[in-house]
Amino acid sequence: MLKRISVLVISIAVFSCSKEIIQQKLTVDWTPLNGGTVSPPTNAFEKGTVVSMIATPAGEYTFKQWSGSLSGTNNPSPLTIDADKQVTAVFEKRQYPLSLTIEGSGIVKEEVIALATQSQYPSGTNVKLTAISNMGWEFKEWKGDYIGIDSSFILPINSAKNVTAVFSEIKSVSLKMNKTTINSSVSAQNIQTSFYNVSGPFHYESDGEHYMFYPGAVGYNANANISTFKIDNPAVPSQVLKRINGKWEHFKDDETIKFWNARNFEIIDKYVAIGDGNEIGVRPQDWKGDTYFGEIQSKGNIKWTKVNDSQNQGYFHGTALGDINNDGLMDTGGTPGVQGNGPSGMRFFTQNPAGGFEVENEIFDITQDMTYPFTFNFSNVVGDKRAEVIMADYGGGDPLTTKHLNGISVYKFDETLNKFKLYWESKNPTAFFKKGMGATSIKVDDFDNDGIKDISVAREDGDALNQYNAFEIWKGKGDGSYIPLFSSPVWNDKQLQFREFWVLDVNQDGYMDIILRPFHYGNLYRLNDGCTNPMQCNGIRFNHLIWLNKGDGTFDYYKKEDLRYEGIYIDNVHPYMDGKTLHFVGTYTLNGNIKELTTYDFKVLLK
Repeated sequence: MLKRISVLVISIAVFSCSKEIIQQKLTVDWTPLNGGTVSPPTNAFEKGTVVSMIATPAGEYTFKQWSGSLSGTNNPSPLTIDADKQVTAVFEKRQYPLSLTIEGSGIVKEEVIALATQSQYPSGTNVKLTAISNMGWEFKEWKGDYIGIDSSFILPINSAKNVTAVFSEIKSVSLKMNKTTINSSVSAQNIQTSFYNVSGPFHYESDGEHYMFYPGAVGYNANANISTFKIDNPAVPSQVLKRINGKWEHFKDDETIKFWNARNFEIIDKYVAIGDGNEIGVRPQDWKGDTYFGEIQSKGNIKWTKVNDSQNQGYFHGTALGDINNDGLMDTGGTPGVQGNGPSGMRFFTQNPAGGFEVENEIFDITQDMTYPFTFNFSNVVGDKRAEVIMADYGGGDPLTTKHLNGISVYKFDETLNKFKLYWESKNPTAFFKKGMGATSIKVDDFDNDGIKDISVAREDGDALNQYNAFEIWKGKGDGSYIPLFSSPVWNDKQLQFREFWVLDVNQDGYMDIILRPFHYGNLYRLNDGCTNPMQCNGIRFNHLIWLNKGDGTFDYYKKEDLRYEGIYIDNVHPYMDGKTLHFVGTYTLNGNIKELTTYDFKVLLK
């Protein structure tokens, strides 16, 4: 019998129980881009993960705060990733203090923020600091974390800074002194003589730089045997100084222009004329020098042209410059010129288009009663198209019997005669001086600002006891005639001597002033009365050298305060303007010194 067996088949289903994982995105950023870094970087994290956000600043930055999905300033800071997150780390530049201290009287202007005694600046900031002095003070220097003498500079802020601005009270007369070596083949003796000369040196500018020209000189020698002396002592090359950082340095010796004893010069714009008086030997007939025309060029150079030939050498005490033939070119002349010929010894030189010069003595009408003129000037004082010749005679004697003494005259070109002819002359020989005074220099300018040119004249004379100097002003009437207007005192050599003068607006009031160029000693110039050499004089005073225009063509010397500088040895000083400020340049050499020169630059502030 078959046995049925029933089999129960049980099917079992197996199910997976694994959990689904959810990812959340973390986006990381920072500002500014170079301010630092943040970790962890942008990434995906399982939801619920807690991450530690760390902000790491770059060198000169600090962490400031979190923004976005995270706030606060904790660093590190925990962040739960329970959703997509965006976190930004905010960095900022380190802040440093800038402490400013002021010594003296002035302020410091900060370029970036308003003026303050203490400021906080982000690291890497460049701050321009400018020192501004108060009236009567001047900026001297910076001290502390910056050292310098420029009034303005850029200060980088990369740490705490302490800067001091030092101001000093302005002295009426301040000095920059220097010792400079003369690199020249000229002998030490002739270098000394050249820098001692007071009449020929002049100041000029080139490319905005200041220069002083000193004509070469062998010196006056009245007892010389002229036939041998000039062979053994030829004309001397000239010297040029340059002002560098406020101090005068030797620039070069100029072999292209040589002198025995230059006596006068004239400058108009970039042109200059200078004459050699020579003055070597007993007889004036032997005083044979040259006259030169110069054009100021770049880099401190002057292009020189010798005006005369050997047949027209002379005693050129006075030099004139101007256009006397109305051709647009500068002409020149020298006086008294070739000695022994009376007034006809004067020399007139006209420039040709090639830059050379020709003698034109026939264009001047020589009158028989003229005496020796030691100075003349070319200037258009009549109002026509060409310059006139303004002249003043020289010599001593009684002004009541000597027709031209103490006077001036104007010579105008006569088209019919083709000559300069006497147009006007002074009829008042004692207008200023009761004794005979000979003219040594003439300048033409509008001293009272009425649009009419006036004339200033420097004079000298002497007797057995004293030498005398003075200057005067003649007021123009507009038609080429003049009336006496003003005269300085007559100084003797124990008071003040000067050789020529400059016309400058030294106090910037719009009126031209007269600045004397002193010579020798005298108690109105030297500090010690009766001194006879610089080592005895203790220093100099400038008051009586500065004659200020009162606005009407009359003058008075500077009296507001004593303009002196003590304790220096100095030979001569020459005035010049640096912008709106009056300066004097001076020099001093010792006998036998091996070509070393002491230079002085005086800055004179007129209050």
